[in-house]
Amino acid sequence: MQELNDRIQAFAAEHSLECVDGLYAGRYEDMYITLRAEEETALRVMVCLNLPRGGRRKALEEALAEKLARYGAKPVETAFANALAFRFYGNDPLDDMRRFLAEADPLLRPYGREMGVLCARCRREFEEGETYTLSAIDGELVPVCAECAETGRAKRGENRSTIRRKRARRGAVGGLLGLLAAAAAWALMEYLGISSFFLPAALIPLLVNLIYEKMGGLRDRYQVWMVSLCSAGGIVLGGVLFFVVSTLYVQSEGLAELLPMYGEPLKTVLLSPVFYARFLPSAVIAALAAALFLRNRYR
Repeated sequence: MQELNDRIQAFAAEHSLECVDGLYAGRYEDMYITLRAEEETALRVMVCLNLPRGGRRKALEEALAEKLARYGAKPVETAFANALAFRFYGNDPLDDMRRFLAEADPLLRPYGREMGVLCARCRREFEEGETYTLSAIDGELVPVCAECAETGRAKRGENRSTIRRKRARRGAVGGLLGLLAAAAAWALMEYLGISSFFLPAALIPLLVNLIYEKMGGLRDRYQVWMVSLCSAGGIVLGGVLFFVVSTLYVQSEGLAELLPMYGEPLKTVLLSPVFYARFLPSAVIAALAAALFLRNRYR
């Protein structure tokens, strides 16, 4: 394969083709082509044209397939609609490609061959000496004029912003669901009497982060802040829920004298800063655990 790569490099230098990640692309005989070595003696070639649709395209492909068979080559599927791709085998696939394109020239001319290189987006022919940008479209590296390249960059930037906003919203929903799940888990830990240990608080962020990622939230520092805050908030909310439910149960059963901590009015307790101070250590531990858990991802 190294020998084939060396020959492709020489061919690319001769015709001033550009190289991007092992793919050579540029103008050859007034056409835009891409070349890539795929196996020891296999060469993949793509020709960018202004192709017809329906029966005319099928007839063109059948006619080209007959000519390809003479060189032991085969047509190759390509995701780009305005291109044809072929794979050449043998001892000299580059020479086979040259002879095939020369022989297929009359077939290709009606579909843009005589127009030279066309912009892959607007299908405009590039003028002599006009520069163009190589852009990845549908998995292929194709020529794009400056105007379309700028439009494409603006559109990609707009799409990225839209996608980011959507993922931020999904992350917020995931964080809220994670907070509610954390609250339920912490209320259960309060009931079991294990909430005073450090380990349960450190495990809460794992639950919140799992739900956040399942909802497709952003994977950056936004995730760190969201998971940290929702973990801490879930612990506080879980503690409050457990206390409220316990107080209502104790007071309804007339057990306030036996459990005086649940005998005070709920409004008085819930408005007291001292009440929330008991959850502060666990909430801090949960927030720190979330930050440490995710910090290596987004430094």
